[in-house]
This record gives sequence, structure tokens and C-alpha cells, in this order.
Amino acid sequence: MGTPLLTYYCMNTRCYSKKSPNYKNYGGRGITIYEKWRRNPISFVRWAENNGFINGCHIHRKDNDKGYFPENCVFISSFEHLRIHWNGIYPIKNNKANGTH
Repeated sequence: MGTPLLTYYCMNTRCYSKKSPNYKNYGGRGITIYEKWRRNPISFVRWAENNGFINGCHIHRKDNDKGYFPENCVFISSFEHLRIHWNGIYPIKNNKANGTH
């Protein structure tokens, strides 16, 4: 399904490509990527592999108004990702999405 590098590419596109249909919700709102990751995608890949990335998961920002940086990002399952988008964002505790609202 996905790889950390594909996740990086998608993050980068929605934050920095004004041609992306998602730009208005990310880069257009000032959402950025941690500078170390931005300069060196392999540093993101290494971080992802050491912080819960598994095939098919999604990167999630704990605080929707902040960017993609290590302390604000966790990986969640496709199911959790769909729940967030259907029901609005809910709290993240202990690096896992909490199903309570």
C-alpha cells in the first residue's frame, strides 16, 4: 500500500504545492514540515520506521493547527483515520488515537 517515502511525498505536496487540491487545507493554512525532514526525506523515512510506521497506516498531526514535526505526529490505522474524518478530530493519548470525544 504505502511506504514512508510515499507518505513524505504526499505530505510535501499538500503543504508546498499550490496545485494540490489539498493545499488550501495544509500549506494554505500555514502547515509546514519539520525543516530537517524537508531538507532530507531520508531523515523522515528513518523517523517513521522508528516511530510506528506500518504498511497502510496514515500520519496524523495531534494538533491540527500545527505542522508535521516529530512531537506532533503519530501513525494511525486506516480505520482511525476514517473515524477522524467522519467524526471530527479527537484526542491522541500515548501515541494512539483515543475513541472518546
